[in-house]
Amino acid sequence: MNFSIRFEKYNSLKDRALVNEVWSELASKSNHSFFLSVDWISTWLITMSNAVSMSCIVGYKGSVPIVAFFITEKPRKRYLLVGEKQLYINCTGISYYDILTIENNSFLLSSSLFEEDVPDVLSQAVDFLNRESRWDVFYLPRSTEPVYKMFDHMAETRQHDLLCKRTWSVESHYVDLSRVRASGMDYCSLLSANKRSQVRRSIKEYEKKGKIRIDYARSTEEAITMLSCLADLHQETWVRRGKKGSFSNNFFVSFHKNLIERSFPHKTIQLIKFSNDEGVIGYIYNFIHENDVLFYQCGFKYCPNNNNIRPGLVSHCLAITKNARMNHNKYFFLAGSSQYKASMSTDVELVSGIVIQKKRRFYFT
Repeated sequence: MNFSIRFEKYNSLKDRALVNEVWSELASKSNHSFFLSVDWISTWLITMSNAVSMSCIVGYKGSVPIVAFFITEKPRKRYLLVGEKQLYINCTGISYYDILTIENNSFLLSSSLFEEDVPDVLSQAVDFLNRESRWDVFYLPRSTEPVYKMFDHMAETRQHDLLCKRTWSVESHYVDLSRVRASGMDYCSLLSANKRSQVRRSIKEYEKKGKIRIDYARSTEEAITMLSCLADLHQETWVRRGKKGSFSNNFFVSFHKNLIERSFPHKTIQLIKFSNDEGVIGYIYNFIHENDVLFYQCGFKYCPNNNNIRPGLVSHCLAITKNARMNHNKYFFLAGSSQYKASMSTDVELVSGIVIQKKRRFYFT
């Protein structure tokens, strides 16, 4: 790469209008995940408001933005002796706010960049962060394997001063919907004999009380109502297990109401209700991005006294088949080690937490 990048650091609250404008411009020229989309990021900023001090770093080639990301600075003492300045990328490092669980995390990069230019772009960003923040380590949580390789390659080009490593990895399962279509829309045929039997037995049990109905939210108001009903079932399940549940977090609730209000007209939100004559079976909350379906949250009506009733398996089975008919590409369960995700999927990829650390004579792993 034979050009230098000019970096600017913006206050995410005071400069929010400018940040939204720049992010929108770059996102329109970038391949990115839903979690870096304008809908997600603008909702995140407006819901976060002034709760946490964040900055948006933008790199320009001339007057054109080619790289952007958010940082939260978090100093911390380790072992009461060693001071370490931490940066969190596109998150806060605070569990109350990071309950949103961003996935496919990365820097937002212009599609105009050649692949061989990317390590130098990242390296110049690292140098800028060092001048601005004098950081010791920065965290990029929940990134895909290609993103890890991108940052690892950047660190290798700076072999004397940076170390890139994974702090953890977890499988992210998905269904290749083209395989569902190739099966003649018989998704169950792609499952193990045991799982196929569970789904079919459960559907038969539900249909003793009437045919299963599938209803999609058709307006912003319907979507918010469905989300509220989903939240009630979700909380009922998790409280029964002795845990709080995501919807006990007020920030989480506010964020998703705001996200639906801002995004539903763009057709990036999918809320589905499953029911029969007896009542509600459950709800599923998905995102639609680049013709992929991303399963994000759910609420099901469990029947503890009937082992033949499996609302989650039935709801996902029907949602997967419907989305295959809608000609979507993949149905992502997103990261998590739940057994049902593995058993209902056709493929898997790796999601990792990435740490970029300055090499020191002594450093902690």
